[in-house]
Amino acid sequence: MLELYEYYLTGEKVYHGFMSPVCEKHGLSYMELTVLMFLFNNPDLDRACDIVHCRKLTKSNVSLAVRSLEERGLIVREYRDGDRRNHHLLLTEAAKAVTADGSAAQAAFVAMSIEGISEEELAVLSSVLRKVRQNNEKHGKAKINE
Repeated sequence: MLELYEYYLTGEKVYHGFMSPVCEKHGLSYMELTVLMFLFNNPDLDRACDIVHCRKLTKSNVSLAVRSLEERGLIVREYRDGDRRNHHLLLTEAAKAVTADGSAAQAAFVAMSIEGISEEELAVLSSVLRKVRQNNEKHGKAKINE
């Protein structure tokens, strides 16, 4: 069953290959594009801690990417409820070209990944992967804290 991990690693490398031209075109690091695309694809999860939690990235990497994206004018921080610690990250108009290219690359990756797979097979795959994720979340926390 270690194949599952190998499939993940292969998929991650191939995904990186699809996203690299977008990084090069817009002069972004892979982490910066990852943050932008996360915000684009998850508008309700707009805080740095959401990115860290959902994508399992380090706080320092996300923080550096956020700072750089802010300096480039691709995102802005919005403070709510008068709390300077509670800031939300919003994409700017300038980010639209990047997220359009990133979204196209993601769509191409997905289309390539599911090529030749029937709707029924996709439904089974989705169900199995959901269970794997639930198991990892349920049992993984105990292993991490050992």
